[in-house]
Amino acid sequence: MIYFDNASTTRVRQEAVDIMVKAMREDFANPSALHSFGHRVEKEVETARQKVANALGVSSNEIYFTSCGTEGNNIAIATFHGSKGEFITTELEHSSVKRAYENHNIKNLKILSVDKHGMISLDELRDSINENTKLVSIMHVNNEIGIINDIESIGKIIKEKNPNTLFHVDGIQGFGKVPIDLKRSMVDMYTISGHKFHAPKGIGAIYIKDGVNLKPVLYGGGQEKGMSSGTENVPGILALGEMAEIMSENLEKNNENVSEVKNYLIEKLETLGDIIINSKGENHSPYILNVSLKDVRGEVLLHYLESKEMYVSTGSACNKNNVSPIIQAIKVPKEYGLGTVRISFSDESTVEEAKEFFVEFENAVNDIRSIVGRR
Repeated sequence: MIYFDNASTTRVRQEAVDIMVKAMREDFANPSALHSFGHRVEKEVETARQKVANALGVSSNEIYFTSCGTEGNNIAIATFHGSKGEFITTELEHSSVKRAYENHNIKNLKILSVDKHGMISLDELRDSINENTKLVSIMHVNNEIGIINDIESIGKIIKEKNPNTLFHVDGIQGFGKVPIDLKRSMVDMYTISGHKFHAPKGIGAIYIKDGVNLKPVLYGGGQEKGMSSGTENVPGILALGEMAEIMSENLEKNNENVSEVKNYLIEKLETLGDIIINSKGENHSPYILNVSLKDVRGEVLLHYLESKEMYVSTGSACNKNNVSPIIQAIKVPKEYGLGTVRISFSDESTVEEAKEFFVEFENAVNDIRSIVGRR
């Protein structure tokens, strides 16, 4: 099996599995309990919190564990439910941001356009911020095409125009993979999701800058200082902390290895002809490679590869014309857009896998093109 769908989810690493099993079998007390067993588990949770904080370069009291990245993004936006202020986001945001804005009765929402590479205009951003701007939501790394936003420049522009405007960053595809300095970038909220970097599904975290007051989306026992109520997912939290530490310590080395895999595939894919590489260049994450092919349907290609136990994604939640809104936003021609697939790597991906993958990818493209009558 060759698994190149890591932007969807990653394999849980053995280090995470081991710490989860220990938590479930030995350290199973409720960390909110008053007895010593509960206090011991609470200390382990705080150790995990510190590991996440260290990875982000922030204080541990600014880290709140959540059930997933979606909850974190909703926390950042739900506070402003029904607000008459102004808000800014982009065409390329994840549905957990787009739909949060749609469902929280936020009317004055400015959506920034992007260029053919997926980059926003910093001038448009600057011109869009005024004294009424409450919140700006811009993702760190796009989940489909892998474009990396210049979060530091964006943060400076926001705070220069209006120091009271909050800056929310969806960091789910960036954390542990792309460097960021939250303090230097003046970020107020940053969300992460464990299953994107070898921790399990069902656990995430949000950084909330000290002094920023947000409202939760879940109410109950007041865990996580009231920000995410419900008995703590201790196995998930400990695994998240462990993998946050591992990924941050190995970020540079991992990026070098993953870049080698991606660059090899780009070089080979460009030989196929009638292909657009949507994730090429230093402004894109090494972990995501999005391509669009002419005379190929993305879902057909996906299932062809699936039959060879090779796994990729179309990278889209299909709309009425079956082309991802992200691909439309970067203006990929429709005859190519329908043939879009996302190939996404992890730090465990290898060039040897990429070589084997390309052989089957090329065969698949040639077969599909011959079936549709291409000459």
